[in-house]
Amino acid sequence: MSTFSAAKLVSSIVKLKGQEEWFYWKDEVEMAMRGVDHTFWEITSGKLSPPPDATALAAHNRKNEEAFVVIWNAIDSRSIRHEILKGVRDGQTAWAKLCAEFEKDVRSQRFAIRRRFNNPVHDPSKPISEYINSIVQASDELAAIGHGPSASEVTDMIIMHLHPSWSVAQTALTTRESEPKLIDVKSLLIEQERLHESRGESRPAPVDDLDSALHAYQGRARSGGKGKARRTRGSDSDSDSGFSWGNPHSERGCWRCGKDGHIAAKCIYDMP
Repeated sequence: MSTFSAAKLVSSIVKLKGQEEWFYWKDEVEMAMRGVDHTFWEITSGKLSPPPDATALAAHNRKNEEAFVVIWNAIDSRSIRHEILKGVRDGQTAWAKLCAEFEKDVRSQRFAIRRRFNNPVHDPSKPISEYINSIVQASDELAAIGHGPSASEVTDMIIMHLHPSWSVAQTALTTRESEPKLIDVKSLLIEQERLHESRGESRPAPVDDLDSALHAYQGRARSGGKGKARRTRGSDSDSDSGFSWGNPHSERGCWRCGKDGHIAAKCIYDMP
């Protein structure tokens, strides 16, 4: 095992400064240690007990001390180094103290995490995976302090807070008869993103392509327009929304509503 190798890996991640970075930092440090030597992490996490043999114990303690050096170098906070880790010189104790400090059930911390979980913001200009991961991460953080939400609550948050431009996917997932699993929700949303990116578009895929995504990732296609968003009366005006009702000269699109991207037989809009 090389302490230098682990320290080099850790140097590439964001250093720990406080609560905000803790959960991301924790995962990154674990992966860095595992990447060098799996026993390195097992000693740090306390999963590997000290061996009774004197020679093996010496090697165990040496790795434990090396783990502390890696953890110390991955921290960029004097208060964490000299207050939380005061007097500590082994990785296992250091890790336990950090977990106790940053994963304790404090009301202010719990409220802050709940806000991120309950009020996520979906920025459609960024990859959909970032939006999904932000909610899953908040869920994991709540679980770490003993207040983890249920699986259905996680998927509900993802679906509920989708940007309006993803309304077709939102409706399809909302009206699904069975409770969608997280992997299904991820697959559908990522597939929709892939479809419209392949077209060079900055908006979600058309309804027909979404049906294909549903069929591919959920095992069945939707029919009869179920789960499709519909235009309701009293919404945007026809001229503002690009409608040209009963237009027989619409060569590229629908002669019924005048919009491009679909044919009259599959038009989803209500006529005024």
